Amino acid sequence: MAKTYCFGLLAAAMMSYAACPQRAGQVTEAQPPLVSQASPSASESSSHYMYSTLENLCNAEDNVVRGGLVIKELVKMGMDYSVQLFEISGNNYRNIIAKIDADNEEHNLAFTAHYDRVDAGCGVVDNGSGVAVLLEMIREIKEKPNNNDLTFIFFDAEERGLWGSRHYVANTDDTFEAVFNIDMAGYGDSLMISGGVHNRRGEFIPTTEYLNNLIIELCNENSIPYILTEDKWTDNVSFNAAGLPAASVVRINSALPYPYPIHNEMDNMSIIDIDALASSKDFMLDILRRY
Repeated sequence: MAKTYCFGLLAAAMMSYAACPQRAGQVTEAQPPLVSQASPSASESSSHYMYSTLENLCNAEDNVVRGGLVIKELVKMGMDYSVQLFEISGNNYRNIIAKIDADNEEHNLAFTAHYDRVDAGCGVVDNGSGVAVLLEMIREIKEKPNNNDLTFIFFDAEERGLWGSRHYVANTDDTFEAVFNIDMAGYGDSLMISGGVHNRRGEFIPTTEYLNNLIIELCNENSIPYILTEDKWTDNVSFNAAGLPAASVVRINSALPYPYPIHNEMDNMSIIDIDALASSKDFMLDILRRY
């Protein structure tokens, strides 16, 4: 999520966090096994994959390496992918796109997440967690019967000002019925739903009312607290600005929505809640099943 927050007392209260390893060769404390090694269930296997993906993203030297890790995972799954290259201010970036074609097309949907990070922390909450969720979604559905054309887009340069999603929207012929963006998936117990604006009276006006209502319905069914917000700092905005229906699902802490453990050294593996990560993945799959 491309926004900076002030941490004040929260930062002082969390000075004892466990830092994420940034480079190979650093000594870190041993972590307990995430799941049983004997015949893991499907849910355990899913959680283990996402956690392992996050560790790899955390240890990546820079955003180029993070993008390479996304491509590596797609190749391991046997997925075809394409790369959309773009240059801004003399710097090179790339969006990574994978598609699953429908057996009998009913809808054309996109699921998106940005893979780039800021320099502080290791970018696992923001937004390695969203990347891990998208990759696990692909793993779980790629061989199953499917009646929707699905596009999975991993954006670069979100943290620079939504550059990746803006470039994609401006340079693609794809038209989607709906775009669901996930940004921050591995922390907290509530969802922030972004897909609208506030008018001068302070009233929230959804620009994608059907998408918001679908997400709210699923929140209510699963007893997940939520808030609606106008968020100008994540990738649904680029689609909304072009008149395309898009909404972002952002996981937050209901007890303390602001500030988030992002864009600072608190964004490391110690903050990741594996149950929150699994819940986020299940929620996005529920969106796909319900649409």
